[in-house]
Amino acid sequence: MGWRLHHVNIPVQNIRENAAFYTRVLGMEEEPFPYQPGGGIVTDKSSATRAFFDDGRCQVHMSRPTQRFSYDNHLFLHPTVGGHLAINVDDIEEVKEALRREDVPFEDAGTWALEGFYQIYFYDTALNVVEVNQKR
Repeated sequence: MGWRLHHVNIPVQNIRENAAFYTRVLGMEEEPFPYQPGGGIVTDKSSATRAFFDDGRCQVHMSRPTQRFSYDNHLFLHPTVGGHLAINVDDIEEVKEALRREDVPFEDAGTWALEGFYQIYFYDTALNVVEVNQKR
């Protein structure tokens, strides 16, 4: 099974302050956030709830966790509390079958947030949220 790192999401309370820090210290350039639930493009780089960096190989997402995120988005887990790791795979059905064999529940989000990507979310054994994507 092939895999590649897609992005890392880090939880941040003050998005603007942290995004500016990464720009000053690491020279990372903030990009318009291209994803939103239900598809579409978000072009605002001044959001108080998220920031987006992309070097063409891997992305860093910063999200401000909110109490209602999973409820508002119909998810049983909360991908912004504690952050998450996102991995691209060639065959998401193979991953889903492996999770079933391990008796690990997963959220089948379909194309909920990333247009052109099929997604699932699950907890690893240390209760870290893992997002797995397959480009469609």
